Amino acid sequence: MDAIQRFTENIVCTTYETLPASALAATKTFILDTLGVCVAGSTAPGVSALVKLLRCWGGTPESSLCTYGGKLPAPWAAMANSVMMHNLEFDCVHDLAVVHPFTTALPAALAVAEAQGGVSGKTLLTAVTVGVDTSTRIGMSSRARMRFFRPGVCGAFGATAAVAKVMGCNLETTTRAMGLVYSQLCGTLQSHHDGRQYSKRLDAVLGSPEKPLSRTAHLHKFRRCWQHGGQPTPAGNADRIIDLVEHLEDVSNIGELCRLLVPSPL
Repeated sequence: MDAIQRFTENIVCTTYETLPASALAATKTFILDTLGVCVAGSTAPGVSALVKLLRCWGGTPESSLCTYGGKLPAPWAAMANSVMMHNLEFDCVHDLAVVHPFTTALPAALAVAEAQGGVSGKTLLTAVTVGVDTSTRIGMSSRARMRFFRPGVCGAFGATAAVAKVMGCNLETTTRAMGLVYSQLCGTLQSHHDGRQYSKRLDAVLGSPEKPLSRTAHLHKFRRCWQHGGQPTPAGNADRIIDLVEHLEDVSNIGELCRLLVPSPL
């Protein structure tokens, strides 16, 4: 059996009902955490320039641009939202895998779910959980020293897994998708070296493997990130997002979550 087939079989065969309650609870926690970091990251250097560039590229308006508003083609929306989620290094990290799994799986899944339409909260939860599981397992499987930037390399597989799950792809299509993303991978370690000292200084604030954040601390972090976001996203949306994510399995259309992440129309 080809190694990737073990992953693709797990992606295709996993359902919401087969996932442990603890896994679903963790996914909800870190979806909320990542969305909060996304709002804070919207003000980071280079983000507005990226948004301007992607808007100039144009294309079919499919998926929401978090905090800035408007819609872009799903790949561009996923790219911009992923940048906002990761650029401050406030997002969660799987230390054994050396991967930031949610900033690849979540924006890709959200963008495709909104573009496709009619995707439920259960489907999104399953897709993101499977995507995170895929990227972290690939990261943990390495037995060599760090020779490539795992968040990008492993994260690409996680994003592909999440999108395949949202789209309901069969085993053959999912396997082919993994092959396509594999053929496009690269991963210099320069960004890891440049950001290393800065990210280590954040451990005391953001939690560490020895002292992970509590649920209360996660909620506090989310609210603080929301307050520091520079875009005019309604303050009241923060509480609505918290409630929606905590009851994500009851949401019939994930577009409801996407609408809360953008400014209200004037």
